[in-house]
Amino acid sequence: MTPRHWPSLFVAIAISFGVAGLGGALTDLGPWYQQLVKPDWKPPDAAFGVIWSTIFTLCAFSAWWAWHASGHARQRRNMLALFAANAALNVLWSLIYFQGHQLGWALVELVFLWLSIAALMVHLHRYARASAWMLLPYLVWVSAAGVLNWDTWQLNPQAHAWQPQSAPNAADNPPASMPSASSPLAPNSTAPSLAGSSAGDAPTAPNAAPR
Repeated sequence: MTPRHWPSLFVAIAISFGVAGLGGALTDLGPWYQQLVKPDWKPPDAAFGVIWSTIFTLCAFSAWWAWHASGHARQRRNMLALFAANAALNVLWSLIYFQGHQLGWALVELVFLWLSIAALMVHLHRYARASAWMLLPYLVWVSAAGVLNWDTWQLNPQAHAWQPQSAPNAADNPPASMPSASSPLAPNSTAPSLAGSSAGDAPTAPNAAPR
């Protein structure tokens, strides 16, 4: 790559972290999330920001490298379509999980997110192998996130019915089977989908009342 290619790299990075910011904006780590029971093996909160920042940086470099490695307009169009589909699925996970409170449907959606990464890797491997391998950490992390999503769903099967904003004060009337507060599942606000933050100042978990 020559210096004339650097401006396009900055564009790729801006787009990649723009997607990350959109997913982060949909990530609500409020009372509903804080009262979820998390699996014991969940990575520490600080790891999520580092992991997702690395992944989105690699995505930007992958797209940039493949764009210049491709010699055909059709390859570039297909590549952009695959990256766009992946970005949409990444953001959609945050919407379903954090806004819709649907852990099961989020897991179903995560399968399509995983497949979109795999499809990108297969496509890029034909003419830009380095770009394809740059996406391997993304595929591995989403695989781990799928297991984490599954475990959290099994620990909180009725999470979709919780109404923390209207539940009584848990300190005055603690429920017998109230889910315990724990550390966040997803990456920080700079990343879609799965962002982490400190749970140290989380409010007391309210009663999980069904709708």
